[in-house]
Amino acid sequence: MEALFENNIILWVGVAIAVVLVAVLLLLIYRRDIKEETVSETTTTKEEVENFVAEEEAKAELEKEEEAKKLTKKTKEKVVEVKKEETKEEVKAEVKKETKEVKASDDDYEVSLHSDGNWQVKKVSSTRALKKFNVKADAIEFAKEKAANQEVKVIVYNKDGSVAKS
Repeated sequence: MEALFENNIILWVGVAIAVVLVAVLLLLIYRRDIKEETVSETTTTKEEVENFVAEEEAKAELEKEEEAKKLTKKTKEKVVEVKKEETKEEVKAEVKKETKEVKASDDDYEVSLHSDGNWQVKKVSSTRALKKFNVKADAIEFAKEKAANQEVKVIVYNKDGSVAKS
């Protein structure tokens, strides 16, 4: 992005130089015509050319400033977008890491949020819930009772799908 910004600066500097060259060329053309005119007319024409050159330089400068503002705004938007993407990727990586850290067997029980908004207790290997609860603590208690009888683990998930800290 920085290279793009530098390229645009170089482009605008080139435009400014071109404007100045055009102004100098016009000045030279006017000077040739002015030699044939009187001294008073020469002063007025020179002033007009100088004013024209000054106006063109001012316009070029304003255009450069406006372009720089646009680039700054676009750059900020890109930075925010990139940060959002990085944050999403970091969250996904963290959830994936936490999930990998929990080595579950097929016989273990898990407490997770069901698609209907209730908390469910189910075996890791199963797609169907053994039982659903309105309160997460009740689901955890039920899963621990089941696991104690069979000597297996209970894995508890948060609403976002990450593994809850035990």
